[in-house]
Amino acid sequence: MSEVVQAGDSRAVSYKNSRWDLVLFNLLMLARARPNQLIFAVNYLWIGLFAFGVNGFTIDAVVLFLITALLVTVAVVVLTLLAILLGVSARRNRAVLADHTVTLTPEGVVETTVFNRNEIYWAGVDRIIDWGGYVCLHPGQFSAYIIPVRAFLGDSRRRDFVDYAKEQIERAKAKRST
Repeated sequence: MSEVVQAGDSRAVSYKNSRWDLVLFNLLMLARARPNQLIFAVNYLWIGLFAFGVNGFTIDAVVLFLITALLVTVAVVVLTLLAILLGVSARRNRAVLADHTVTLTPEGVVETTVFNRNEIYWAGVDRIIDWGGYVCLHPGQFSAYIIPVRAFLGDSRRRDFVDYAKEQIERAKAKRST
């Protein structure tokens, strides 16, 4: 565990992601991603049209729909899990699995590893999500700093970090809209 360090108007947290963090994060995001939700909805619609179109609205059709929907969902999750496992087992993940320090400043977010240093102004940060055992700071639609909750020394430190980020993101959005 590390401590969220407050220095003036900044917050910093240090952590290291494991391969399991990457797998779990990707599985959690599978259900949250709008494109995936749309794909599942369309699949369920097609399954429903097939099941109820062939048999009408009967108990047999409901059972057919539920079993088929369950099989399709399990197949998609298993295939996605295999793709995730294949992706995180690659040796190219050294930078993702390295020690990270994420610092929130009044100007933006600074992420530092042994491989790089990234700076993003608050205007470039989409959102922060505190969900499923992770705090995810999204500098773009398809990228995130994945901070495991274990990196924080308690709920109050995590909430302080998240609240500070939300405040800065809202402040940047307000500046853009004026």
